[in-house]
Amino acid sequence: MSRAVGRALRLTLLVRLEPVEITDLLWSIAPDGNRDQVSAQEVLAALRKRGQRRAARIVSRFPTRDGALDPAYVDALAVRVHCELQRLGEELQFGRRVAALLTPLVEELRHRATSPVTIVDVGCGLGYVIRSLAARREFGDGVELLGVDRNPILAEQATRLSQAEDLQCRFVFGDALAPGGAIEQSIQIKDLRFRQFFRRIQ
Repeated sequence: MSRAVGRALRLTLLVRLEPVEITDLLWSIAPDGNRDQVSAQEVLAALRKRGQRRAARIVSRFPTRDGALDPAYVDALAVRVHCELQRLGEELQFGRRVAALLTPLVEELRHRATSPVTIVDVGCGLGYVIRSLAARREFGDGVELLGVDRNPILAEQATRLSQAEDLQCRFVFGDALAPGGAIEQSIQIKDLRFRQFFRRIQ
């Protein structure tokens, strides 16, 4: 194989592989919550394969234990990152903006539903959006506010914050988009994009 062909194949591979968030690679958590070690070299290889060299340099500085990423370090990093995201959300008034967007959807579901309406924040992190909605109390009774995250560390922290703030909302560890994970009569939020799951009322 010529160098030109080999280079073309490598470029094709890089184009086809979608970039990933560093945080998507730092945990390996089973559906039951059990946690496996994450190989630092495997994370670096995944980033380099996608051409994300800067991200690989960042991860290369993370502390390790016997070749695995230090779980205490990555957990603390996750909380720090999401605190910064919350600060940004507060600055941009995401809570108020999301409430304004959700109000007509909630009213439509209320008119059609035979069960309570649930607003689900998929990948909620520290639950800023759900906690903000709970603090505003705009939807009243009959609307449940639920945050779901596949990282149990973040879901646990969100629960602690909501309890400290005495808010009527809850947070759970899991995958809301897995088969059977969607909740009937729910509005699901993902990355501030809205996915409505309306089940026809017979």
